[in-house]
Amino acid sequence: MKEIITIMEELSPWYHNIHLPSGEQTAPQHPLGDFPNFIWKKFSGTMPVDMSPYTVLDIGCNSGFYAIECAKRGAAVTAIDPDIRCIEQARWVAEESGVSDKITFHQMQVYDLVKTTRKFDIVFFMGLFYQLRYPLLAMDIITEKVKKLLIFQSLNSANDTEDGLVYDFGYTREHDIEGIGWQDMTFAENTFPGDPANMWLLNSPAVKAIFRNAGFKFNSSPGHGIFFFEPDQDNLPVTRIWNEPEYLSATGKEWRKKKETTPAPP
Repeated sequence: MKEIITIMEELSPWYHNIHLPSGEQTAPQHPLGDFPNFIWKKFSGTMPVDMSPYTVLDIGCNSGFYAIECAKRGAAVTAIDPDIRCIEQARWVAEESGVSDKITFHQMQVYDLVKTTRKFDIVFFMGLFYQLRYPLLAMDIITEKVKKLLIFQSLNSANDTEDGLVYDFGYTREHDIEGIGWQDMTFAENTFPGDPANMWLLNSPAVKAIFRNAGFKFNSSPGHGIFFFEPDQDNLPVTRIWNEPEYLSATGKEWRKKKETTPAPP
């Protein structure tokens, strides 16, 4: 059997620093520190200790941190990621952590979720929105998958006027957002922080507006850039109202076209 360190090197590079039962860490020199464990600690205390009654979907699971933490609490987890290397990492960590029987992994895009009607009690949508080319389409698709709770995390703008907190990732004032309560979603082409995969910067009012537009209500924010949302039964998403034809067309579904009628001549 290969040594754990050898396997970690073969599966590298790692984006999640996961603490293995052996005491090893997958990315102990991570530039963000003990990531994403320090994010998990901000809200893990609010999660049920016994998650065995819950189904969980982890979108963009990467190396599987959140999926594995929920599985440790007994949840039945589905984890997806388009990167096969991440899936291989997550499967290996799940085996090492003794929870491989609780997690089903799929190599798939967030947009592929439109092909299933399955819903989940809790959906994790962490650190992915700002890297998507079609983020609102992804949001509309995810809306249909959430039963109880959606946990969202994203990079926020430098001047997040809602809570006044600033993360210094080395970007310039050109991305600052002025005006209290202004809903802003900035397209940061190749500048944040020099990573072409990071395309969007949002402030808190924008995050809440996007989710409200998708049929959710704000629950709480346990930490900067982290949001809990619940389906709002009194607020239908726009994809079920006036925007339904566009959504159906964008997702390859049938929509009823209304033919123009020409008035009969007098």
